[in-house]
Amino acid sequence: MTIEISASTVAWYAAIVATLSAIVSAYNILRDRAKLKIAVRPNMKFYPEEPPYGDKTYVVVTVTNVGRRPITVTHVWFETPNKADEKMLLADSVKHGSREIGEGKWADYPCVQDQLPASLQYVCVSDSTGRTHRKRLSKEVRKAIGASNSEAQNSEEG
Repeated sequence: MTIEISASTVAWYAAIVATLSAIVSAYNILRDRAKLKIAVRPNMKFYPEEPPYGDKTYVVVTVTNVGRRPITVTHVWFETPNKADEKMLLADSVKHGSREIGEGKWADYPCVQDQLPASLQYVCVSDSTGRTHRKRLSKEVRKAIGASNSEAQNSEEG
């Protein structure tokens, strides 16, 4: 008994295998790309109240690597909706230098809350490849920053 395989059968088999291989490769490329999760938490205090943090209230920006490859974070800053305004670079992102964040790891960047303007809309993170990851601040965060600013102004006036 002989099995005959036609040229069209071989061609179809090759086309199917090549297509499946391309799909798997595309999936792996998308899965392995850089992915950051940015969380902003207002009204945070450090315990125990020791220098350099003291009893101030902070906004803490947490940058988490949810991708499969390490990412080096170079800068973290806040932006307003007006592009002409100055951007507010977080001192911790400069003071400690670039931070490599491995798979599933995170880095925190604290900022004194009452020193932030209420007009902030975005937090941005840049990595060593030049890519900028941007997240819109939630209403709760903007409200906490605005309330903190009004309290700071009231304490300065009174």
